[in-house]
Parts: sequence; C-alpha cells; structure tokens
Amino acid sequence: MPNIKYHKSNSKSGFSLIEVMVATFIFALIMVAVAMTFSSLFGGYKGAKTIQKNLENAQYAMNLMAKSLRTSSLVGIDMGIDQKASEIKFYNYSEGKCMFYELEDKIINVAFLPAPDEEPDKRTWCSAVGPYELLPLTAANINKLSINNTKSKEGVVGKVTISMEVCSDSACKNSARIQSTVSLRDYSETMP
Repeated sequence: MPNIKYHKSNSKSGFSLIEVMVATFIFALIMVAVAMTFSSLFGGYKGAKTIQKNLENAQYAMNLMAKSLRTSSLVGIDMGIDQKASEIKFYNYSEGKCMFYELEDKIINVAFLPAPDEEPDKRTWCSAVGPYELLPLTAANINKLSINNTKSKEGVVGKVTISMEVCSDSACKNSARIQSTVSLRDYSETMP
C-alpha cells in the first residue's frame, strides 16, 4: 500500500490588526451617516408636526374672525409701520358686541364688549370705547397678521382679506401662509 503522509499545517488564517481597524473605521462612518440621516428626518418630522399644529390654531382663529366679520361693520383698522394692518375693531350686529382682534407677541388676542341698548349709534360708541380686556385666542406662533379691506359702496359689498404667516418656531425657520377673504353682509353701512 502506498504510504500517505498527512501534513498538518500550523498556520492559522485570520485578520490582521490593520484590517480590523479599517473595517471598524468604515463601520463607524456608516453608523454616523445613518445617525445623522435619522436625526435630520426626525427633526423635519418634528418641525412639520409643530407647524401643522400651529396652522390648525391659526385656521381656527381665522375662521372665527371671518365668521364675526361677516355680520359686522368695521369701526377701525390700525395700520402698522409696514402699512399692513395687524389690528381690527368692528361692531358685530349678530352678537351685539364691539369686537377687537390684534396680533401681539406672535399671539392673536380677542376682546369684546357688549354695546348698551340705549346707544343710538353703536358704531360710534364702539370706536370711542376702550381699553378692551384682551384674551388670547391662539397659542400659535403667528409671525404676521395682515388685514386689508375694500370699502363698501352703494350696491357693492365691502370685503376684508385676512392673511397670516404661521411659523414652526420662534426663529421662523419654517413658515406657511394662510389667507381668507370675507364679504361683509353690511349692505346699508359703509366702512370708514
């Protein structure tokens, strides 16, 4: 029979220290990239959720303002430094109240005061009354409130356009604009 010798090898195969360090470095780079991507996506999601919540609050305020303005006569619109109004005062016939909306410290405030029954000209009384007790209407981060109006003429109803810029945070990195136009159902009255 032939003589077969088995040869045992003493050499062990494995990774060198340099190969292990290179693999660890590449793995660390991949993990950092994944973590940064996840952090960026989570930050974007959080910002979108915050601006959505602020938009819902601002939409509620805008709908309430529009509902109040439909059956009202404007008493005054206060023009700011940039010639855009951020305050509006009006007499609401359906509720029998003087109402006032303003933007202060990125929050829309509302105030109302019932008109006296004996006063013949409620619009005149409403413009003379003050100061109002302001109540916060929104918790939204509203950066700008613009109110523009078109005066009523004989046979033509006046309009009020309300525009808001809503931010996701105090730095206003992400913002969205909403706008609504209201026709005043005030056929017999003219706006100032």
